[in-house]
Amino acid sequence: MITLTKKMVARAQLDESIELVLRHSNPVASNTLAWAAVDVLEALAKKRGIEGFYKQMEVGIKPQFLNSWYNTLKNGYNFAKHADRDPDRSIDDFRPEAVTWTIFGGCLTYSRVFGTRSWNMLVFQMWFNCRNPHILTEESRELAERLAPGFEYPDQRAFADSTASALEILQTGQKHPGLMKAKLGENWLGNIEFRPVF
Repeated sequence: MITLTKKMVARAQLDESIELVLRHSNPVASNTLAWAAVDVLEALAKKRGIEGFYKQMEVGIKPQFLNSWYNTLKNGYNFAKHADRDPDRSIDDFRPEAVTWTIFGGCLTYSRVFGTRSWNMLVFQMWFNCRNPHILTEESRELAERLAPGFEYPDQRAFADSTASALEILQTGQKHPGLMKAKLGENWLGNIEFRPVF
């Protein structure tokens, strides 16, 4: 028997979703896991009086991108979890890269709710910022520009070609957390959870 907490559940879901995305493996499962984590985190954030996923994204994304972002993200998730009203429906606009936005928001909310984040979340957030500098605020874009060389400029590549360096960094940190701590220092890694949930 295993004792689970909401924190463990949300972290396991986000960490697994991140690995699936970076490996380009099973985008439907990745999307469902990410949104399940966001649902848990949103409820916890609300209970604690913290702004959750959507409010945080509104702060970090230019207003002209918000409606497109909401519609793109929720469509695939709602389709995957409901069949009672539309059992024969199909969708032809599912975009595997859209889950990266959901994961990014989930990572932000996790960090706000728990005051920490996992190694997977840190690597993913850095990669996401480098991948999408055009939608970030000026402050966030400056950080992304400094990190981009380490991620091999993912904004200049097709999605399928943009994740290899992030996956390599992720796996190195999982295998050798001490090496990453020495390389990046306490400013980056002071509140990072390296140990896996299970």
